[in-house]
Amino acid sequence: MSYKQTAYERARDQRIADEVDEPVDRALMCPASGCPLRWCVEGDRGRGCSAHYWAPAHEWPRITQRILDGIAHHARYAAAGRPPAEPMTPEQRRATATAVADFVASRAADPRAWARELQRRHDAGEALPAAKVDAYRRALRLDLAEG
Repeated sequence: MSYKQTAYERARDQRIADEVDEPVDRALMCPASGCPLRWCVEGDRGRGCSAHYWAPAHEWPRITQRILDGIAHHARYAAAGRPPAEPMTPEQRRATATAVADFVASRAADPRAWARELQRRHDAGEALPAAKVDAYRRALRLDLAEG
């Protein structure tokens, strides 16, 4: 199944393409098909962006797609008016993994803690959806006939 572009989409795409300030000299671009990056590495294998130059040629399409996906990801966030999330640092990844491990360990020690917490909130007068009340009662094996 192929996608047919509407006249509006073609005109919009052309307007966006026309807004580019400087014409791009293809001699400055990476030679990998469709790669939007300028070349920055030159050696015995020719020129290329660092992503393509150091990889085997059979991996170039996958690399190009990953680059284009990254550009689209950043463009979506820019269009929404918020910056994309920054990648986590190794310290942040370790802290997150530790927090998850602590959470899992606490749940393993008391697997019905969530049900007791819901029961406590319900008994304190908080309005809970019937599904949550039913869930904590089933988990705690309470008489479901009680109201």
